[in-house]
Amino acid sequence: MKKLKKRFMALQVDTGIAAGIVAVVFFVIFRVTNIIAIIFGAAIAVILFLLKDISGRSVGKRIFKLKIIDRTNVNAKIPIKKLILRNILIGIWFVDGFMLYEDRAKYKIMDKVLGLDVVWEEEENYTVVRDKLTRR
Repeated sequence: MKKLKKRFMALQVDTGIAAGIVAVVFFVIFRVTNIIAIIFGAAIAVILFLLKDISGRSVGKRIFKLKIIDRTNVNAKIPIKKLILRNILIGIWFVDGFMLYEDRAKYKIMDKVLGLDVVWEEEENYTVVRDKLTRR
């Protein structure tokens, strides 16, 4: 499976987890159905999605053996601020997801802005040459 297809699948896993948590908490446990609770639940799902990479890799990335790296220094620990900011365009996640699925873009929009990339976990040896990741 191509890396970009894996990224798309990881995105779907993470979205499903956020939506599933909200659905279970609000509709199964509390049996809430009013509109304010639904809006509150959607806000919680957005927060969960923004924080999905806070540990360096989301659940979807762990399943598909992907990890986030800094293109300028592949061995550097990525600041939490960047990990949150890379998911800030949640409103257009479908654009990023579609572009990744169709192989039209190598990076999500915010990954390009923040200088990040997502690579296979097994790719231990990579280096940055003119803003492009290559294997050693």
